[in-house]
Amino acid sequence: MDYCVSSTSTLLPETEAQRWTGRASRLIDRLTLGRAAAHAEALQEELDDACIQIAELLYLQSQAQVNSRGGLLSGANNDGYSESYATGTAATGHAAQARAVLAAALGADEYGLLYRGRIMLMATEWVTLVRHIRITNGDQYVCYACKGSWHSQNKAAVTANGLQTARLVRCRVPVDGLTAEVASALGALAPGDKVVRGVVTVPDGKTFAALGREHEAATLVDKHDNTRGRFPHYYLEGVS
Repeated sequence: MDYCVSSTSTLLPETEAQRWTGRASRLIDRLTLGRAAAHAEALQEELDDACIQIAELLYLQSQAQVNSRGGLLSGANNDGYSESYATGTAATGHAAQARAVLAAALGADEYGLLYRGRIMLMATEWVTLVRHIRITNGDQYVCYACKGSWHSQNKAAVTANGLQTARLVRCRVPVDGLTAEVASALGALAPGDKVVRGVVTVPDGKTFAALGREHEAATLVDKHDNTRGRFPHYYLEGVS
């Protein structure tokens, strides 16, 4: 996929522009672990901006390579499907430059394209943590939206009461990058609270009770604190 869809460059030779924007697009795919393509429509302007800048960066580095045998791109075959990149300190620096360009274009990076920790955990979906807090005058429902992974599976078992079925939900929420408020809510989450796929609001008990009917939601039954490992996160288990 070529992410340069509208921007033009005064730096790139007209006859070679498509070749360099293609290479820039493939580098964007590498930097985002292939996730940019899934959000190409929503991030068209941002990816277009990054692509043309990275294309110019690669072109300038190729010109430097001619004179000093340096640069990020060290070789490419004629059909453009296979490329090799310089290694060592210089290559790391050049790749960091390209990543910095992409990060600046993405801004807040709401889809987490450049966040490797979340990608490792496949935590790419919005989920809502719904705390049910009992207070003196009644019940309070507080929602916290964050990025997490979502996996559900149907389970069945034959018991003395016949066939019993349940839908098990497993959700992982990385703690890196969370606000202090959401991190605190994760730590306080308890059985009986709910986890919802997507972003929702819960103004009252009626809405809380209907979450499983109107959304993909689960009632929390267990929480595992895995915040001291290589990829710190909370692992939530629920049933729906």
